[in-house]
Amino acid sequence: MSQTAATAVPCEDEPIRIPGTIQPHGALAVVDMASFHLLQASDNFYSVTGLDLRPGESRGLADLPETGTLTQEIRAWPFQPNHLFNGRLRLSDRELSVTAHPTPQGMILEFESLLDTDEPVRLDVRDPSFLSLSPLLEKFVEVGQVDDLGATLVREIKELTGFSRVLLYRFHRNGDPQVIAESNDGHLPSYIGLRFPASDIPAQARLLYLENRIRQMPDANYVPVGITPLLSPIDGQPLDLSTAALRSISPSHRQFVRNMGAVATMSISLINGGQLWGMVSCHHARVRAVSLEIRAMCDFICQITAQQFGSLEWAQREGPLARVQRATSTLTTALSRDQSLEKCFLTNAATWLDVAAADGAAIITEREITATGRTPDAQALGELVAGIWDTSAAVPQGSMIERGPAYRYLPDLDVIALPISDSKPHYLLWFRQASERSITWAGDRTVKETIGADGRIHPRVSFEPWTEPIGDPELAWGPSHVTAATHVRNAVISLLLRETLAAQTSLSKRLTAANTELESFSYSVAHDLRAPIRHISRRLATMLQSIEEEPDRPGNLLLQELRTTIRTADWGARLIDDLLMFARLGHEEVGYAPVDLSAVARTLTEFLQEQATDREVTWTIDDLPMAYGDPVLLRQVLFNLLDNALKYTAPCPRAEIRISGKKTPEGLIYTVSDNGVGFDMAYAGKLFGVFQRLHTSAEFPGTGIGLASVRRIIERHGGSVFARSRPDQGSEIGFVLPLRALPVTS
Repeated sequence: MSQTAATAVPCEDEPIRIPGTIQPHGALAVVDMASFHLLQASDNFYSVTGLDLRPGESRGLADLPETGTLTQEIRAWPFQPNHLFNGRLRLSDRELSVTAHPTPQGMILEFESLLDTDEPVRLDVRDPSFLSLSPLLEKFVEVGQVDDLGATLVREIKELTGFSRVLLYRFHRNGDPQVIAESNDGHLPSYIGLRFPASDIPAQARLLYLENRIRQMPDANYVPVGITPLLSPIDGQPLDLSTAALRSISPSHRQFVRNMGAVATMSISLINGGQLWGMVSCHHARVRAVSLEIRAMCDFICQITAQQFGSLEWAQREGPLARVQRATSTLTTALSRDQSLEKCFLTNAATWLDVAAADGAAIITEREITATGRTPDAQALGELVAGIWDTSAAVPQGSMIERGPAYRYLPDLDVIALPISDSKPHYLLWFRQASERSITWAGDRTVKETIGADGRIHPRVSFEPWTEPIGDPELAWGPSHVTAATHVRNAVISLLLRETLAAQTSLSKRLTAANTELESFSYSVAHDLRAPIRHISRRLATMLQSIEEEPDRPGNLLLQELRTTIRTADWGARLIDDLLMFARLGHEEVGYAPVDLSAVARTLTEFLQEQATDREVTWTIDDLPMAYGDPVLLRQVLFNLLDNALKYTAPCPRAEIRISGKKTPEGLIYTVSDNGVGFDMAYAGKLFGVFQRLHTSAEFPGTGIGLASVRRIIERHGGSVFARSRPDQGSEIGFVLPLRALPVTS
């Protein structure tokens, strides 16, 4: 299959499962699983096997004396995933290794013969001592470190296969493979420690490596062999060679291998927990083929080793992780007991560092900066937090304490910062000695693939070490450290919430006590003043009556003064009554019952009209929704609002007062509107305050407590009050009661 400039396909999109060709060091046949008649065959089938069969013939492999026994063995084989049939076909002039595995397109048989190379494999796999794996496996069991295990693996694979260079790749989380071990006889360049971009092994190739664990290419300069017919007679689709050992390799990968200085290659997947942990990659500068038996042994060793790699990594990870978990548990327990964040920090300073395996830590709050271990000075800490806060505050979505950590770099220090407040720059900080921030790549990763004059995709040519600076300090912190720090942050927030709640509770208690004392004082003063003021009022009234009955008696000149004094005393008495009522509103229980405010409004307007017989007043009462609350208190609310409207419409030739109401999703809204003098909304905030008046008492008499009582009653019902007005254009004053389920009555 050739590529042209118009049809060149990137590596990640190449049809690597259905190349339509195979490598020439073997032959392939697809047979009917019942009759073993050939459905498809590689074009070199006869030259490799010497069997004179072609697809579509009436004869099959089962009909030939040379292959009759082989087909019987294949029929009896217990096929399972990754457990293919392996056998030998002995002919008069050759001996072939044979593998077979069933697919939906038929049974795929592969026939291989070892190539004549100048360095043939010198291992006799028929030697019983060679097939005994115990001595070999003991070499791996004795290893206790990942690096040592990797070195042992590549050394043993090199000894088994005879390749010049054997590399062990470990895949990073982002798919980048890195060489962590190498065995090299010096004929090929060393790649130890170098990292390759994930694009060198595209995602579809990594997925294929999970299905087909071992692959070899004896000669990167081979000419692909076609398959006849190209499409499967079973489903009319190209033959799927995903699990075929002879599957042809993509031209770009063959060029990639040549660019690495190799001609022959073999790779073995290391799979742990169903994931591609790593890969052993073997290279040779000349043609080299590895027998089926040795490939199977290498695969077995690699899969056993992959499990051991997983165990060693788990142990290396769990040791420090257990320490982190212990530190986290200790701190969260301490934070749940202590009442002071700073005290807990200083008492458990070493544990605080263990949480993130840090060299220093600090807490920044408005109270103080508390630090332990290796940290910058207070000024640098303040500047660091200010910079992080400004950056975080610019991000509008979500709560700050819900966001992930912020990473920063100071000279020689990596920093992880976690916010503990939404509204203030309060942070938990951990510091660690800065690690080297660079990656050494196998070749300049900025050099991309190119399409040559031949229309083919050409991978990069150079694999010389290329160092890339890494500016992200996040690399210094492992996921376990970030998770542990986040757990501690959550415990700190809980402690701060408890501190805030305790402070609020204490303040609430003090305010409640002060309010109770104030109400008690107000009630006592009002009660003590009530009797003497009324006594004075009565005595003055008696004196006034005496003077009026004897107009010629000396003292008539004081008549007007006495009348003024009586009015003042009466006003004081009303003020005291209002104060007593206002004080009672603070501690009397609210009793809930259905209240027909329409009926209450009719009764009140009749009463008020009797008090204003000299005025022309039009009362309008809409159909008000049924309220639910304290009947006596709600009656007082409506009376105060109507009395207020009647008072402030006094200058009007004809007063118009309306009571309206409606039910909305927000609650029950009741409004008393009038066409009175109104007021400036700039002063609306004073309207419902005690003794707050928007007009002088000379203009409109009153104690200044009526609307304050309205607000207190409505707020005790869980509602709110409102007012709207313009000077000389009337007013709308009302209240909102929350929606409540009314009791069902029969």
